[in-house]
Amino acid sequence: TFRTVPDQAEIHLNGSFEGISNQSFNLPLRDYDILIKKEGYFDLRDKLILPPEGSDRLLFYELEKKENDDE
Repeated sequence: TFRTVPDQAEIHLNGSFEGISNQSFNLPLRDYDILIKKEGYFDLRDKLILPPEGSDRLLFYELEKKENDDE
């Protein structure tokens, strides 16, 4: 499950849009480059490596608000 503050952020995995935050994703076991985006906030990037045994994970991210939307 991807949870973000603020909620309703876009979740992109390995360059593809997967959905909106605060929901669960059924992901194959592999490595992922994560990009989280929301208008008015700085993009956040991370890496996720799912273990071979698999597990449910809660991933929490807090986005930093832009002071000025002209950036």
